[in-house]
Amino acid sequence: MAAATFPDASKMRSVWRDRQFVLYWSSQSVSLVGSGLTQVAMPLLAALTMQAGPMALGVIEACIWLPFLGLPLLAGVVVDRSRKRPVLICANVVRGGLQILVFMLSITGLITIPLLAAIVLAAGAASVFADVSAQAFLPQLVGRERLIQAQAANTASRSVATLAGPGVAGLLVQAFGPPLAILLDGLSFLAPAGALLAIPRKEAMPARGTRKTVLREIGEGLTFIWRTVPIRLMTLQSLLFYGFWQAAMVPFLFHGVHDLGIDIGWWGLLFGIDGAGALVGSLLAPRIHARFGSGRALLLASSGHLGLLLIPALNSPGWTTIVAWGLGLICSGFALGIMSVIVATTRIELSSDVMLGRVAASVRFLQFAPLPIGAATGGVLAVAVGNHLALWLTVTAVIVTIFVLIPLRDYHGASERDV
Repeated sequence: MAAATFPDASKMRSVWRDRQFVLYWSSQSVSLVGSGLTQVAMPLLAALTMQAGPMALGVIEACIWLPFLGLPLLAGVVVDRSRKRPVLICANVVRGGLQILVFMLSITGLITIPLLAAIVLAAGAASVFADVSAQAFLPQLVGRERLIQAQAANTASRSVATLAGPGVAGLLVQAFGPPLAILLDGLSFLAPAGALLAIPRKEAMPARGTRKTVLREIGEGLTFIWRTVPIRLMTLQSLLFYGFWQAAMVPFLFHGVHDLGIDIGWWGLLFGIDGAGALVGSLLAPRIHARFGSGRALLLASSGHLGLLLIPALNSPGWTTIVAWGLGLICSGFALGIMSVIVATTRIELSSDVMLGRVAASVRFLQFAPLPIGAATGGVLAVAVGNHLALWLTVTAVIVTIFVLIPLRDYHGASERDV
């Protein structure tokens, strides 16, 4: 394969000198931290304030993720048929308004489990449209030549939110109760809406004459992913990785807490520590991409997932196991930070403007689809063969997904659509 050229991040005008991007990025970062607050505060609101039982709590958790299983495909069509900025503004306003509504209903004592579940479901639907439209809007904001920098900045802020959000939420809930944390989250969603209104960005309305039926346009998005080899392989690896990792979560939890007696406080730290690795990886991603090209950078980064083998390998209670598990999760987070930036950038580079929404939505749908199956599989394996052996099997399966990317080893960038 002939070598392709790709932009050197060090020679491009930095996105940090672009006032519009900085405004957009900072407001998005605020909303990401706010989302971390709600992930902790919403279940606690149900469990502590509303005395919800395990079944009710399970319904609320399911409502959070249910919209991501099918709605992204429809959202992709809507985004591609519309101006991206108004959709993004509307989705953030709806999310913020719904969180503020939960706060008001909570302090007035009018909140109920069915009402909370319905609000959470609607907020999840708004989040789908926000995620899809944000991915389609970004190349219009920064230009395709600076995508790698912009994606690195977004991934870094997401990693920081993963680290800071739950911890801040725990402190706020302890000091003031769950409703205040939810109110702050609602206000945080208004920040990106205000920032977008302040950005003077004109968008042309997509041509109506090119529209087809909704199902046909959804099919076009899925077909594009299948026919575009780099996107297909990256999406397949991601689908398998998250599915198997979700399967590993069940035996990991029971093996750590029940078999080895890991304290629940350390357990919570372990589940957030991979965000530190992801932060470093995302910041280094543009340089690694410029040095090695897309394919080799992905394979090099994915080797960090080998650190996950430390989890089943160490099987004794004590500090040694906790430290080794933390190291393995940091290495895997570092790999994910790099890979997320390169995969998202490649996907946008290879997609035309009229397909950005559908491609992003289709990938989002395919990433979330295996999660329920993975969780069920992990539970079945843990019961059938025991927690430790199930952990070995599922973690090994996670590592094997790296091999899906081998055909991309000589892929350098967007000028090469096939390998």
